[in-house]
Amino acid sequence: MLAVFPVQLRSANLECPASAPPKIQIRCGPPTDQIDSTKSLQQVRAAAKGRHPSSVVGAYLGAVQYRIQIDDSVRRIGRGGLCATPKHVKLKLALVRIIYIPREFTDDPCLTALARDHEAKHADADAKAPDIARPAIESAVREAVRRATMDPNA
Repeated sequence: MLAVFPVQLRSANLECPASAPPKIQIRCGPPTDQIDSTKSLQQVRAAAKGRHPSSVVGAYLGAVQYRIQIDDSVRRIGRGGLCATPKHVKLKLALVRIIYIPREFTDDPCLTALARDHEAKHADADAKAPDIARPAIESAVREAVRRATMDPNA
């Protein structure tokens, strides 16, 4: 809940009445895969320096994208006070997986396959992450909504 009060009502210590917790829905969309061969082998190795102990034949980057939709209802309380109470919170997660294959490898199908197949193993491991993390994400969303409804200044 978000409480909005004119200055003169704040001193009256009005609070939003308790309400049912919102329904929280978390959807994990299928991963989006991209192959990028715009970087040189030198650039890929420079990016991996200090993070990868052996030879680098490619790179993998996984990024989580999200969209959140909150359906609020607004209620009047007191004279001039409003409370916004979330009824639904919908969170959509999507994993974008980018495999970087050095541009020098693109003319050689064996080197391209070597880099792609190796980095695909990292991408496949990441594909499970959103579903594994779902309980923790839902808990964090529920806590954020609870905290915001308990303390309008949060």
